[in-house]
Amino acid sequence: MKTFFILGYCILRLCCNAQQLPPSVKMTPAKKIKLVPVKLIVPEQFKDKIHGVHVLNIPEGYSAQVFYAGRLDKPRFFAWGPDSVLYVANKNSGEIIALPDKNHDGVADTAIVAASGFHLSHDLAFYNGAMYVAEERRIMKCTDKNHDGIYETKEVFIDNIAAGARQPGGGHDTRTIVFDPAKKKMYLSIGSSCNVCRDQEYRAVIEEYNDEGTGRRPFATGIRNAVGMTLHNGRLWADNNGSDWQGDNVPPEWIDIVRDGGFYGHPFAYANGVYFDFHAHQ
Repeated sequence: MKTFFILGYCILRLCCNAQQLPPSVKMTPAKKIKLVPVKLIVPEQFKDKIHGVHVLNIPEGYSAQVFYAGRLDKPRFFAWGPDSVLYVANKNSGEIIALPDKNHDGVADTAIVAASGFHLSHDLAFYNGAMYVAEERRIMKCTDKNHDGIYETKEVFIDNIAAGARQPGGGHDTRTIVFDPAKKKMYLSIGSSCNVCRDQEYRAVIEEYNDEGTGRRPFATGIRNAVGMTLHNGRLWADNNGSDWQGDNVPPEWIDIVRDGGFYGHPFAYANGVYFDFHAHQ
C-alpha cells in the first residue's frame, strides 16, 4: 500500500468548470486514471485540528494520511534533508520547519524551527552539505555546523533577484530552485511582475547559475510563472501558471522539459501559437 502525505492544517477541495478552448489549441490527449474514493486517515494527535470525515479521490492502491497538522503558515515546497527529515518552507512566517519522524510510523513527531528570519521563504534545497532557501529577492545559504538539525549560520548566496523586486503593483513573489550536481548548475525560476505584460529580462524567466552562485544567465524565457521545477534524467522539468481572467482553462497550463534557450510564449501567445487577447486583461 502506497501513501500520500498531506501537509497542512486544512484540506481544500479544488474544482474547475469545463470551458471551450479555441479550436486551434492542441492539447495532450487525455488518459483516464482510475480514481477511487478513500477516507483520509487522521492520526489521533491531529483530530483536534482536522474535524469530520474527508474523502479524497486518488489512484487505486494508495492511501492518504495526514503527516503533520498544526504549526504551518502557508507552507510551500519541501525537501528531505541529509538526516532523512522532512523540511518545509513556511512562507508567511519566514521559517524552515523540520518535521522529524524518528519512529518511522508515518507521522511527524514534532515541528522544529530549523532556520528563521527569511522573507517569503518559498523553496529550499540541500546541496553539498548546505541548505539553500529561496526568498523573493535572495537565495540564502545556511549551514548546520554541529549537525543538530538547526541551521545556525546564514549568508547571502545570490542577491538582487528580479532586480531587487518588487515593482509597484506587485507580481509573483515565489522563487523556486533546482541544483544539477552533474552539471554543477543551479536553476532559479522568477515569475512575471504582472498578469499579462511585457516584462524586463529579469522577470518571467528561468535563470541558470554555476553552483557556487556565479555565471548568471537566462536559461529559458517567456515563462509566466514556473512555480514547480524538478530534475529528471538530467533534464529540467517545470510547470507554468498561465494568466488569469479568461477562464479556468484559458490559457491551458503545461508541464514540460525546459530547453536551454527556449522561449515559451508569454506574454504574446500560448499553446501552439494562439495569441493573447490583451483586451481581456484590462
